[in-house]
Amino acid sequence: MKTYHISEAEYEAAKAYAKKNQNKRVEKRLQVIILRHEGLTDQEIGEKLGYHRKRVSQLCSEFTKVGLEEYARHKYGGNNRALTNAEEAEILEKFSQKAEKGGIVTVREIKAELDEKRGKDTGKAYVYRV
Repeated sequence: MKTYHISEAEYEAAKAYAKKNQNKRVEKRLQVIILRHEGLTDQEIGEKLGYHRKRVSQLCSEFTKVGLEEYARHKYGGNNRALTNAEEAEILEKFSQKAEKGGIVTVREIKAELDEKRGKDTGKAYVYRV
């Protein structure tokens, strides 16, 4: 098993980055580097942070390859919505008015409207979330 050495400068930089960081996932990954420098083994770090020892080794490897900035960058987006809340509300308002007048609204109708607005096929799961 390869042991990854974290230098004093890398350790200090990781601690400084961890102080200003507000993302929990990034914080946990930075803790791997900090604890590695402090002398803990992969197994000990894994038990403390909830990672498998092999994942700890992978994270240390990634850190040594890409450096602190890329390692600590939050790589995951969120809320990849097809339409904004306002656009969804606008579409649903049409159907709400129809329903209030006693009409029947089906998922198929809503899906067709969403498809037209987006310009492509909309998955059923997205339609039901709307």
